[in-house]
Amino acid sequence: MKKATLIKELVNRYHVIQNTLQDQLQEINADVEHSTSWKAVKKNEAMDKAQTRILQVYDDIEMALIGLNELRDKQFAFDYSDPKLLGAVQFIKTNGRHLPESAWKQMIQDYRNKPAVLFYLSDLFGKSELVDAAIAAKDAANTISFSANLPQRISDSMYYITHAADPTGYVDTSGIMRELDALEAYETRISEDIGTAEESEGE
Repeated sequence: MKKATLIKELVNRYHVIQNTLQDQLQEINADVEHSTSWKAVKKNEAMDKAQTRILQVYDDIEMALIGLNELRDKQFAFDYSDPKLLGAVQFIKTNGRHLPESAWKQMIQDYRNKPAVLFYLSDLFGKSELVDAAIAAKDAANTISFSANLPQRISDSMYYITHAADPTGYVDTSGIMRELDALEAYETRISEDIGTAEESEGE
């Protein structure tokens, strides 16, 4: 399972626990056969059980974030000894602003899942007065890159949410989920690249 997918499922699990708790509390409040003190005990029990499950969700998210950190490191890795990259850099420097459009487009395609390289190429294109190439490379990098501090922000946000005094309090997680959607798409592209590479090696 993709790391982003797992974290999304865990965030959704938190909301399910919270919604279930709300239903339980409503059911207890609607009870007309028991005393107010009995209801108070039952509500506290329900909230305690829900809080225990919510804290487990946080622990599971922390474990999943380890994998997300690894993915972040892979995304921003830069191999300075990559022969293809060295060849591309030399080709750009040799041709300058006369570099064929087909060549710089192929370079961007070759590194479509490596934002660190794309940002570097964008800067190099700019210095070579290849304005369209510089813009295209930067746009491609921005499309696939996710914030380097995303794992820490998810950890901080989920700690705040799951350790709240009131487990029934609503917290909007849509922003995190949107970022995880983008990361999920990136992981899919990485998986496709790996699959394509393995197929090529098998031929």
